[in-house]
Amino acid sequence: MPTRPTGPKRAPRPLWILLGLALSLLLFLTGWVAISWWQARSIWPEDLPPVQQPEPPFPADARAEALLDGLIEAVPELDGGAWGDYVSAVGPPDHEWVDPPEPPPGIAEALETMDELLAVGGLRLSGWKLDEQPLELLALLELSRMRLGLAWQSDAAGEPDEGLDHILHVMRLGLLLEHSGGDLVAVMVGIAIGDLALREAVELLQVGPGLSELAVERLGAELAASLQLPSGAVAGLAGECGAAEGLYDSLRHSSREELFAMSDRQLFSPVGDQGAGDAGCCPPVYDADRCIQLHRQRCGALVRIAAQAGVDRSWPQRQVLFRRGAWSPGQYLDNAVGRILLDLAGAAPQRFLDRDDQLRSRRAVALAWLLLRAQEQPPRGLHEIEGLPPDPWSGEPLRYDFDQSRIWSAMVDELELDAEQSRGLSLEF
Repeated sequence: MPTRPTGPKRAPRPLWILLGLALSLLLFLTGWVAISWWQARSIWPEDLPPVQQPEPPFPADARAEALLDGLIEAVPELDGGAWGDYVSAVGPPDHEWVDPPEPPPGIAEALETMDELLAVGGLRLSGWKLDEQPLELLALLELSRMRLGLAWQSDAAGEPDEGLDHILHVMRLGLLLEHSGGDLVAVMVGIAIGDLALREAVELLQVGPGLSELAVERLGAELAASLQLPSGAVAGLAGECGAAEGLYDSLRHSSREELFAMSDRQLFSPVGDQGAGDAGCCPPVYDADRCIQLHRQRCGALVRIAAQAGVDRSWPQRQVLFRRGAWSPGQYLDNAVGRILLDLAGAAPQRFLDRDDQLRSRRAVALAWLLLRAQEQPPRGLHEIEGLPPDPWSGEPLRYDFDQSRIWSAMVDELELDAEQSRGLSLEF
C-alpha cells in the first residue's frame, strides 16, 4: 500500500484566525497609543509669555484707592428702609409726587466722597481686594441708583440741568470702574452703572425740552470721549487671565493635603498604602507649569478674539482636555485640582463682551441721535453730519432710515435681537 507523503503540519484554521486577530489588535493599540500621544503632546504649549494687560487709559492716582474704600464704607450706612423707599420712590416721571421724598441721612457725605474720587481720576484695581470681597463693588451700583433718583428729583423741581449733572457724575463713575485695570467683576459693575446712567440721560432728554443747549453739549462731549476709549471688557479679560495665573502659581507650594481639600477625592486614587497627605505616596498632584502654559495659550487666543469688532468674532469651541486615550492631555494635570482650576479660568467670556458691545453701541447711537437733533435742516444722509461715530459693533457707519426717523446699531439686525433686548440700541429722532 503506497505511503502518503508527509510535510509540515498546517496550523488549524482557528489558530490562524486568532493570530490575525491578535496582530490586528496589536496594530490597533499601537495606532491608538500613537494618535492619543500625539494629540496630548500637540496641545501643550511651551515658553508662552503671560498675557499682557493694557494700561488703563486714566493715569492712576494713589489717593483713588483710599477714596474708593471710603465710598464703599459709606454706602451700607444708607441701607435699610429709608434707602429702599427712596430709590423706589424717585425716578422717571411716570407718576406725580405729592411731596418729593427726602434723601435718607448720610447720602450727602457719600456723594461728596464720590465727587472726590471722580476728581482724582485714575483708579487701579489690579492690586485691590477683588479676590477677597468682589461684591463690595455692588454697593456702588446702589449708590448710582440713589444719585439717578436725585437727578429726577432735580428735574421735578424745575432744574433739569442739575439733574443731568447728577447723571454725568454716575456716567463717570461707571467709566472709572470700567477702565480700572481690575477683573471682569469690576468691569461688569462699571458697565452696569454706565448703562443705567445712559438710559436715564436719554429719557431725561425725551420727556421735555427743559435742558439747556450747554447741558446737551456736555452730554454729547461725554459720550464722544467715552467712545474714544478702548474696550474695558478686553482689558478686564486680560486681568482675569493674570489673576488665574497667580492662583496657579500660588498653589505650586501647597501640600497634597491642601490640594486634595480643593478637589473631589474620588477622582484621584493615591498609589500605595499610605494616606493621601504623605508627600511620598502619590504621583504628582498638580503640575503648575503645565497649567500655566495651557492657560496662557487659552487666554491669549480669547483676548485676541475679544479685541476684534463684535461682528468679526468667532469664538472657538472649548478644548476637550480629558478625552479618553492612552495619554489624555488631562493626565498632565494629574487630578481634579487641575481640572477645577482650568474650568474656572476657562470661563467663556462671550456674555461679558456682549454687554460691553451693547453699551458701546448705545453710546454711539445716543451720540448720533444728539447730533441729528441739533441739525437745523434734515440731512440727506449721515455723511453730512460732522463728528458722527462709527458703529462699534461692525466698524461701519450706523444704520438709519430718515423716512422712519430711526437710527440703530447693526447689533439689532445681525443678532436678531427682539424689541426688549434691542431697547436702547436704536432711537427715533
